[in-house]
Amino acid sequence: MAQVQGSVEVALEERLLEHLQAEWAIATNWTVRCLMNQGMLVVLVHHPPTTNSTTIDPRHIFSVVEAAFHRDEAIRTTAAQYPDLYAIRVYVQQQGEGEPSGFYRFTWDSGERLPDLAEGLVLSSSPSSTSDRKTTAKSTEANTSHHTDSSSREPIPLKTQPIGRSRTRHTRTKRMPDAEILEAEIHSIPKHRSRSGYFVAAGLAATILLLGGGSYALSRPCVVGGCDALAIAQQMQETAMGQITPEKSAQEVLEAYDSLMEASYLLDRIPSWSPHYNEAQDILAELLQESQKLERVVQAQRLAMAAAVQSQNPPHPITVWREIKQNWQAAITQLEQVPDNSPIYPLAQRKSSEYRDNLGQIDQRILKEIEAQEWVDLARQTAAQAETRQDIVTSVSGLQRVQQNWQSAINALHKVPSGTMAHAEAQQLLALYRPQLELAEEQLQQEQTSIQRFTQAQSLANTAQTAEQQNAWDQAVGQWQQALDEVQQIPEGSVSFERAQPLINSYQTALNQALANLEFQDTLTSLERLCSGSPRRCLLSRQDNEVRVTITNAYEQSLAGSNTTAPLSQLDPLIEQIARVSTRTRIPVSVYEADGELIGIYNPDANRVVAN
Repeated sequence: MAQVQGSVEVALEERLLEHLQAEWAIATNWTVRCLMNQGMLVVLVHHPPTTNSTTIDPRHIFSVVEAAFHRDEAIRTTAAQYPDLYAIRVYVQQQGEGEPSGFYRFTWDSGERLPDLAEGLVLSSSPSSTSDRKTTAKSTEANTSHHTDSSSREPIPLKTQPIGRSRTRHTRTKRMPDAEILEAEIHSIPKHRSRSGYFVAAGLAATILLLGGGSYALSRPCVVGGCDALAIAQQMQETAMGQITPEKSAQEVLEAYDSLMEASYLLDRIPSWSPHYNEAQDILAELLQESQKLERVVQAQRLAMAAAVQSQNPPHPITVWREIKQNWQAAITQLEQVPDNSPIYPLAQRKSSEYRDNLGQIDQRILKEIEAQEWVDLARQTAAQAETRQDIVTSVSGLQRVQQNWQSAINALHKVPSGTMAHAEAQQLLALYRPQLELAEEQLQQEQTSIQRFTQAQSLANTAQTAEQQNAWDQAVGQWQQALDEVQQIPEGSVSFERAQPLINSYQTALNQALANLEFQDTLTSLERLCSGSPRRCLLSRQDNEVRVTITNAYEQSLAGSNTTAPLSQLDPLIEQIARVSTRTRIPVSVYEADGELIGIYNPDANRVVAN
């Protein structure tokens, strides 16, 4: 049996050391010793002397050890091999020091699970432990949530040994070598007159009793001779009861409760064969009743501490805020069960009011997180609609809806408040959505411009056609040219681009025709100036793509005088002027005598007159 127990303790020592090394890189040269006796498991953590840069807070070690026992399945399975294990006591000792820097005890339940762990209670072995503890409490207070007051922020044990807990007493066995080793490491501490001195001395005295064997126990106080443990427990009871008054703070009530727990532990360790056993049991019963008056407030404090610690460094996911809310609700429930005739009822009412305020703030946090996530979800849904539409859009109205979707998504993200978990996600989405909005706005602007150009081109074409009907060919040419420019500037990829392509050819043809008509009109105008006069020199007419000029009889007779026919040489100056007009306007001109006889055709491409 001893070999089995020894192997279990070795397994615990190795596993606990792994947890400590995972927390502190300097823990590679630490040692952990475990010893099980009389239902109590003693854990001693040894560490080398520390420096200013490597200060070790014993409370942190307590917290790591307790968390390991509650959450490490391997440790829980190993510890479950002790059928009578009911409590665990942890000591922290610096190598070379004669006294541990503190100790902490918590109860054991193999089926228990704790969702959140507060820091362990540290009791320094020095006479200045009380002031040190207050200093530590202030430091802890500065780092906890603003939702809790100074009393709820001080380090407290999560769970302590219930007073008067019944358990089967075992026959003491021969002292084990491990007990000797641990006892050599945990030295006895003189009993100081201060409360903290009695407190630590009582705890270590109880541990030495725990580690001892049968003959060793008979040599201890309370078995032969006097019973210092009984006197210390009574002193601790008296001091604790003095702290249970309506005006006391939650921290003072907590300290009183801890004192009652330690006093009960001392009394509970007095064996039944001790002559002081009956007196110890009577006092133990009193302690049970007195501790029950405080237990609700103490449990509420522990829950409040868990909520305060967990709410640090926001933002947190909604699931975490809901866990924090549950702790505040559980703390309030504990306080509501304090009877109105209890001396700490006023304190319970004050703390209950404070905790309700904290609960209200957590509700606001949860609501804020929910609303923030809803804005993000809405933004994602709207962005998804924009992405779907922008791939199939074929109209300006469709592009407008895409642009509006992206703008709505971004507006929703801007409504996500800072200080929430969703805010970081919103910032990431904003970085993705802004370029999409800019692209959608650019496409919409391009399409709107394309529509404007298409509409303007159609309007110019209508004006050009009206000018043609009025033979205002110079105006028609200008309108057709502007219409053609508009449709040619419609960018490829726009919705209007395909509609504009047929217009380009149509407008180009109309422009060419208008230019030709303008040239004929220019030719006719120039020739009209040559033909005018008294008498009129010639008559003009258009035949297909050329101009026909017919010399009038009156002009021929004016040249011929008494002759009936004017010599052709006299007509040469007029024909030469007609040729120059044809050259300038690039319009062929045919010249006829008054009797219809063709004189010649001037071809501007050949740059000569072709005689008949």
